[in-house]
Amino acid sequence: MPPTLPLMRLGADRFSKMPSLVNGVSVADVISYRSLYLEDIVGKLFPKVSERLFHEAIHRVSRDAFGELDPSWGLDPNLPVKTANVVISDTIIANFRSKAVKPIQGIRRFIGGRKIELNSGEVVEADTVICCTGYNNDFSLLEEEFDPASNPSPRWLKAPGSKNRPCPRLYQNVFSLQAPDFLAFMGLVFFINGTFCVADIASMCIAQVWSGRASLPPARQMQRWMDRHEERICSLAQTGPVLPASLPQGEWLAWADKTAGLGAAEHLGWGLKGWLFWWRERRLWKMVMDGPLTAALWRLFPGRRKCWDGARAQIERINEEVERKREQAWEREWKESLDIDSSG
Repeated sequence: MPPTLPLMRLGADRFSKMPSLVNGVSVADVISYRSLYLEDIVGKLFPKVSERLFHEAIHRVSRDAFGELDPSWGLDPNLPVKTANVVISDTIIANFRSKAVKPIQGIRRFIGGRKIELNSGEVVEADTVICCTGYNNDFSLLEEEFDPASNPSPRWLKAPGSKNRPCPRLYQNVFSLQAPDFLAFMGLVFFINGTFCVADIASMCIAQVWSGRASLPPARQMQRWMDRHEERICSLAQTGPVLPASLPQGEWLAWADKTAGLGAAEHLGWGLKGWLFWWRERRLWKMVMDGPLTAALWRLFPGRRKCWDGARAQIERINEEVERKREQAWEREWKESLDIDSSG
């Protein structure tokens, strides 16, 4: 193999592949509040069915974008999107298929010079090896008493998918179990949503609790929540790599809505406020329910935290932009189909 051919190490961690655009809009803009609400209901009643349906939907999007994948690439089976990283790329599969990039399963050893032996036993020459190590959360700044990862579960440590990652014991992956009144953590909540949006919501929860306008459950109840979360994560880690920060999206957002006083559940639910919002603001209601799930939603309605005066305009702007992109994508597909028919 010529040394100029790039190699991409896939290693033991499989991943899901997604295109950057679906029907002309970004993957994130496909998620709506209604889809989140329905997925949460199905997930509570039939968790295994929910996981399978969600996984099949993601796999269908990937297959429609990239076609069937060569088994020799080692990309299937996909990991559950809710608990593992997703690779969003429009070029990676095309490069594999054209052989511009060769996927490999890892390096066994460096032989000498430019020669390396792969896990498959094949010996290749490489100009450069770039080590993409990723990162782990580091709590060493804290005293052991307050380190949420200082006493990991033996089951977690033994699980094949733990990958030596710390699994912090935090209520809702935010509040310290030892000192919830003055110690909380950001960036340890993961689900299919914008990272900074989730951090903003978590910060509102912390502000409401520490200001005394919201309260946390008793210590025993928070411990039980963490035990259930740890049991779930350890079970998932038996079948493959998993992010300890993974949480059921609907369940966490429902807790955050109540704790931070966001008002979204009340205005988009079946109570009086929900019906009044639907009656008085039908167009905005439709955008919020079926349009892209935007960060502005969580600061739209009156609640304990401060609203954002520009939230409505932001939601309208994003919905109009997404709709315009969908129309442009449809027009391109229509023109391409006409060109194919005329050339045929």
